[in-house]
Amino acid sequence: MNNIDYTRLPLHMQEQARGYIERGQPCGAFLRNVLANDFRGSIIYADSNNLSALAEWANWLLAIPFGAWGSWENIDEWIAHRRRIAQEEAEQPEGEA
Repeated sequence: MNNIDYTRLPLHMQEQARGYIERGQPCGAFLRNVLANDFRGSIIYADSNNLSALAEWANWLLAIPFGAWGSWENIDEWIAHRRRIAQEEAEQPEGEA
């Protein structure tokens, strides 16, 4: 997931987007609606920067794993999946990869 470009997203959203994709961190209402493919909800929760960047958000969705977006269920499953991976990595003895 190192090839995902976050730099075209609004600066104040880049870490939230990265945290969701890489670590399964829950996200705020705007990003959650974007990920759920809920255009109406995205508009309702967007600040002016995100509203102006909706096309960039749409392009970003095409660059992330499909399982990470598309429905509310996919979002919850992605969070659980990434958290399991992080927990497994944390439980590995040092020096193992």
